[in-house]
Amino acid sequence: LDGVRCPYNAEEYRGIGLFVKGSGRVELAVQTVGTFGSEFGGMCREESEVCWDAHRKVVALAPEWTYKEIEWDSLSQAGWGKDVPFDARAMMGFTFIVQPPQLPVEFWLDEIRFLPRVED
Repeated sequence: LDGVRCPYNAEEYRGIGLFVKGSGRVELAVQTVGTFGSEFGGMCREESEVCWDAHRKVVALAPEWTYKEIEWDSLSQAGWGKDVPFDARAMMGFTFIVQPPQLPVEFWLDEIRFLPRVED
């Protein structure tokens, strides 16, 4: 009734690939169980911890469609919340964030996919 509250195991992938187009920049933020509030199925207790500091990466935009790959090991927290190591086995979701200095912004996304791990 309240939606799914279980994490997705993305350990078999190395990141996310997508096509983007626009001006300015956006941030891809990946929430994991460690940063997600316990009220919504995460492990971060909002009554005693600063939650929601997702692991993120800035994505620069261009006027033409551009393919980008964001690998898990390139993500980092902003530093204002609970310090949690990134865990691809515990992904709760991802969002695109635009910071106020970038407003107004218009951007497009297409063909979002998980990137398979590359065998050595």
